[in-house]
Amino acid sequence: MIALPQKHGFWRPIIRKVANRFLDCGDLHHGFARIRCQNQECRHEMILAFSCHGQYFCPSCHAKQVAAFADWLAAEVLADVPHRQVVFTVPKLIRQHFRFDRKLLGLLSSCAYDAVRGMMPAVADDPRAVTGMVVSLQTYGDQTANWHPHCHSIVTDGVFRPDGSFQPLPPLDSQQLMLLFRHKLLQELLRLGKIYPATIEILDRFPHTGFSAFQGLPVSPSNTAAREKLASGSDSASGPGGLRRPVPAEFSSAAISPAGGSPGAQPAGAGLPYPQAGCSLRRLGPPGRCRNADPGYF
Repeated sequence: MIALPQKHGFWRPIIRKVANRFLDCGDLHHGFARIRCQNQECRHEMILAFSCHGQYFCPSCHAKQVAAFADWLAAEVLADVPHRQVVFTVPKLIRQHFRFDRKLLGLLSSCAYDAVRGMMPAVADDPRAVTGMVVSLQTYGDQTANWHPHCHSIVTDGVFRPDGSFQPLPPLDSQQLMLLFRHKLLQELLRLGKIYPATIEILDRFPHTGFSAFQGLPVSPSNTAAREKLASGSDSASGPGGLRRPVPAEFSSAAISPAGGSPGAQPAGAGLPYPQAGCSLRRLGPPGRCRNADPGYF
């Protein structure tokens, strides 16, 4: 227990609360509901114990929460346009800062959205166009004990013009998107005094710095099953990184082109100059907020 703060960060009260609620989950001693069939010929009764309504830690309640969240996200939030999954990761060299200062996790979502927002309007017909994006933070990798803060996001495969119409765009250039996300996150960490210029020099010497911006295949709004799976994957314990979805030909990356473009066009943002490490950065919200202050179209 003595080595816990040094290895895993401070003991947060929510940990004990979640564990205790999990132990009480389904225990009749902590409350239950009596359910009776209203059919006069049946009148069958049963007792249903209260659940903890927890996520991730309780597998039973988590599965229910994921299903409810996916239904709400697909029905109430996502527009009837193509979407795709985008995953942002950071290198091991800076992950520990997010372990010991959990308020920094809000930077991941805000910088990820700022990177997408900075690239899509640059190739759209109208510079006032905005993208729609839902970001879910996760702090573990293949194993639960593996500290790996990253962002799973659902992004519209295009932008919404001010008049509400949707302009499809080809997939963003993953390399340029990663570089822009890297720049914005490192600048924020520099401003907060979490890293130093020498840290960036070390990252520049690595063949692969650990930053990435993975883009999945587009999902058609008419493909209900894939759409619900994408929505549930953004908040599931397994994570959407392993999702593999069939994509109709009419929504394949080769068939989507911007207005005035042609099928098979270059990725959106390819060849665009990305900010250097010394450029200034404008925040999208105060530090510590995991929900972006500028949610775009969504």
